Amino acid sequence: MASASVEKSRLYKDLPLAIDPFSIRLLQINNSRPEDKTKRNWSVPISLNMQTFPLGTAPPFRCLSYVWGNPEMHSIFVNGQLLRITKNLLGFLRRLRAGSSRPDGWVWVDAICIDQSDVVERTQQVKKMGAIYSRADIVMAWLGWAWDRQGDGSDNGRNPLAPEVEYASEYAVDLLVLIANQLRAYIANGGKVWSENFSRYALDDPAMYTMLNIKAQSFKTWRALMALLDRQWFQRAWIVQEAALAKNVVVMIGDKVVAWDDVVQTCVFLQASGWAFGMMHVIDPNDYRVPYGYQGLHFASLRAVCRLEHALPSLGSVISLPSSVFPTLPPSTVSQAQAFDFLAQFIISTRPFAASDLRDKVFAPLAMVRQALAAHKVDLPDPDYTVLMQTVYNETTALIIEHSSDLYLLSEVEDRSAKKTQGLLSWVPDYALTTHSPFNEIPGVNFNALADRRKQCTIDRRTGSLSLTGCYLDTIKAMPANALDEMFNRDAFVPLVDFCITNMDHYGDYRAEVLWRTLIADNDGTTSPASADAAAGFKRILELKIAIVHHGDRLKDNLERLPDSTWAAYANFDALRALAPAAEAAIPSTIELAAFAERWRLIMTRALLFAEAKEVAGPSAVIALAAGRVYARRQLMVTESGIVGLVPVSSRKGDQVWFLEGGKMGYVLRPTSGSDDRDTRKTFTFMGEAYVHGYMRGELLIEERTFDEIVIR
Repeated sequence: MASASVEKSRLYKDLPLAIDPFSIRLLQINNSRPEDKTKRNWSVPISLNMQTFPLGTAPPFRCLSYVWGNPEMHSIFVNGQLLRITKNLLGFLRRLRAGSSRPDGWVWVDAICIDQSDVVERTQQVKKMGAIYSRADIVMAWLGWAWDRQGDGSDNGRNPLAPEVEYASEYAVDLLVLIANQLRAYIANGGKVWSENFSRYALDDPAMYTMLNIKAQSFKTWRALMALLDRQWFQRAWIVQEAALAKNVVVMIGDKVVAWDDVVQTCVFLQASGWAFGMMHVIDPNDYRVPYGYQGLHFASLRAVCRLEHALPSLGSVISLPSSVFPTLPPSTVSQAQAFDFLAQFIISTRPFAASDLRDKVFAPLAMVRQALAAHKVDLPDPDYTVLMQTVYNETTALIIEHSSDLYLLSEVEDRSAKKTQGLLSWVPDYALTTHSPFNEIPGVNFNALADRRKQCTIDRRTGSLSLTGCYLDTIKAMPANALDEMFNRDAFVPLVDFCITNMDHYGDYRAEVLWRTLIADNDGTTSPASADAAAGFKRILELKIAIVHHGDRLKDNLERLPDSTWAAYANFDALRALAPAAEAAIPSTIELAAFAERWRLIMTRALLFAEAKEVAGPSAVIALAAGRVYARRQLMVTESGIVGLVPVSSRKGDQVWFLEGGKMGYVLRPTSGSDDRDTRKTFTFMGEAYVHGYMRGELLIEERTFDEIVIR
């Protein structure tokens, strides 16, 4: 939520806000100046008229959706009173004053219409933000001036680089509208967007341009479009609510206005074609980020879930997060448990987005869910800006776990090494972090280890103790020295194969299959269990990554052929194949590693066509994508009885693997001493979720196991 610095005056005292009926303040531009479009005279100060109205009987108004951005402050006048606002907001007001966007209409802007210095008023208004945005006729998404590369007021007007940026932004808008129009035409003629046919064309393939009847575009224009979709507006937590609940959204870039559906259709194209991932690699191969266009699709998905519009025909399976993240609400009634399930899923689905006040990582989705469930009589917590961030996170998680139908949120607890927020209970996710990838949010995966055994839980607010019922499986015996994040380098592959030889003899001839299935959590990117064909993809990952270790992945004029002695370091690959002949399907021999590395060298030195790079990498692409969702901050482990799985990287020998009623995964728990000697229950610190090979689909219930009440602190 944006903020403004106010020179305290009679401004807000003279315009008090009632709670019943709930009231808001609205603004009008006093001095329309069409010449502002050309920036000829921005020295004339902005003057606004502000009045108070009950929300239910307010005149037609529009809402502004924007980012605070550059903290540089500027002066405007509201009802004759001096008010200080951020540079990006000033840019929007100048754009509005230009006259081409109904300057005489009423507008709601949070930084001005809410007294930001009054915590009580701010909390009351935030509670109703969903109602305000859903009541507005139009939500204006301000992405900044064309020359403002971040769209947040960071660029200081026209500078030596600005003309190029400005013109590129104009080209980007033109391309966005063109793609949207041609994609709609393609669909109208029976074309399938989310299909193998649509995704088979490589980045910048002329065949794709021909199929959509689009002229080939320069990389400069594509880069400008990616920059447009990467502006700060797409990154903020509150924007999710503002876009999702609006009746109608228009996107403003400088003096250009773009329909919201045009943005969505372009995002559909980038994701469905796979070009978004190609652009990521070309623009910044070393930057791990949310793919271009993802946020736009996320907003569109939420709009459909909130029933503000039907899912667009092109959305198809665009909700790439599993359906559990965006459930279909019952048509007439929602139980208390379903409401809290819905809240948990919305909080997690908005996790990739940023917020100036990190409490808004909870408050923003809370306001959205409150509005989405307005017709259903459910009791949801109120936002309260007087409460510390860690208390907001702890208390919200406790409420959700108490009242929801399962232990969904426990899978969102990241590894201890990743947590940044101090004072969190061990079983509470750090919502301030933007990245975490639970197993059940991998497309095609639907683990359910205890086959929906109902949750039994109580929470002691005084001690922060979470009491659950669960079943002990085993204790961790060993882990390789390298975390899976390091798997894509030479030093990690060899220890992993050594680990398989030394610690996985329990699986006999199938140890290599158990290894590769475990390392990808037994999913191939589309289905789980992974098909047997995925073994070839895993084998190609090893060949390709080892070749890249030695030769890189950038074209060069000269690369020396590797000496035969290079492959002695990988002798254990041959050893594993000798111990378990079935390993040949997934583990390359040193001869195969050498042959592939030489082929890769020829591609990198242009002795072979670079197009072959896609061909040779092809079998690994899907598996690499699946594995990439699994590796982050996780580690391979084996238990005392020989069971293999994936656990948080901070796990250690002696930690225990449990299955908890109401949970769908395995969980790693660290034994601790209880704080009350009279309490005989086992006490633990929560470490995170676990994939346990062979136990993710109800197999545990076939065995004779006892369930005990335990305490997690």
